[in-house]
Amino acid sequence: MNQIWPAHRRSFITGSLLALATSKAASAQGPQTGYVCADCGCASDGKIFTTPGACPSCGMPLISVQDYRARVSTAKPRLKVAILVFEGVQIIDFCGPYEVFGQAGYDVFTVGAKASPLLTAMKLQITPTYAFGASPAPDILLIPGGNINGARHDAATLDWIRARYAESKITMSVCNGALILAQTGLLDGLSVTTYHDAIDDLVSDFRTVRVVDNKRFVDNGRIITTAGLSSGIDGAMHVVSRMEGKIDAELVARNLEYDWNEDTTFARAALADYPISGTFGGRLRLDLPDGSSRVESSVGDRSTWEVIWRLESKFTSALIVQKLSERITGSLRTAADPAPESAPQRTWRFTDRRNRRWFVQLNAADTSQPGVKRVMMTAILTS
Repeated sequence: MNQIWPAHRRSFITGSLLALATSKAASAQGPQTGYVCADCGCASDGKIFTTPGACPSCGMPLISVQDYRARVSTAKPRLKVAILVFEGVQIIDFCGPYEVFGQAGYDVFTVGAKASPLLTAMKLQITPTYAFGASPAPDILLIPGGNINGARHDAATLDWIRARYAESKITMSVCNGALILAQTGLLDGLSVTTYHDAIDDLVSDFRTVRVVDNKRFVDNGRIITTAGLSSGIDGAMHVVSRMEGKIDAELVARNLEYDWNEDTTFARAALADYPISGTFGGRLRLDLPDGSSRVESSVGDRSTWEVIWRLESKFTSALIVQKLSERITGSLRTAADPAPESAPQRTWRFTDRRNRRWFVQLNAADTSQPGVKRVMMTAILTS
């Protein structure tokens, strides 16, 4: 029978042909007539229907068993994707790419030291599909990040990565998973990136690695490293583009309802809020013992950043600056420029571990409302 297949489902159909070859519908012992759904992950996968129509689970047109079997001999083998998981793995680091590769029609599975339940960084319980000794050889190997200390220093994990790397076409890290990959020695001499808060550790811990902080992903051929969290989706899209072509990758992105732009210049690690977020965290919490605060604005680019807080406090502006400057001085590992303790302003000049020179200024001022202060911190990258 003739079916018109939506373009964004082509990867599913191609991959499902091979999968069906081993199913009852395609075996010599199985039914010779009937209709089946594409192997798309819906509840009707593997079921045989007696009449044509749409799949009751996903709505896709059913295909005759004969037509399906006729295509099996020309079906392209499904690429295998092995995803390392471990106690404390970051959910989006592996689930984002998992979704991309699954949508592309690849055979995706997770691998852990044991095939027993573990908890992610946000306490989601998952169970790896395979243990190290039982996992198939992958075409694509994915190393996510999260709470990596255990995995990074585990000999069995590092040995498994090295062995699977030797078998794979592409190995990709996400977020601070780059530090796990670097621990194997496979990143020596390469240009790599990682999560913005892990850039300094990558610089200091692995001297033979060339660290890049202004890209969402870096492609070295067999090894791709990506920046933090959602950057793994972009890295996975790039892998699909390499394997299937850019048009197919765009179709996958549309099906994901993802605004994929391979040429984006956004890179979190390159923003000039480095001294500010490094001191007060990504949510910019002042955490003063007196009063409450909220962020009024946080704006900038790669050379300058400014954050303004609105603070309700009984402290004077000078005392607020004094207390916050203690945190800033400790975080930046540098002293403030000389200023009277009663001054509502402090400045710092320092060089970070990436040899970038900074000028940082903090000041506080009263507003027209009693007890309400405006605190402003500015960071300027001078070289």
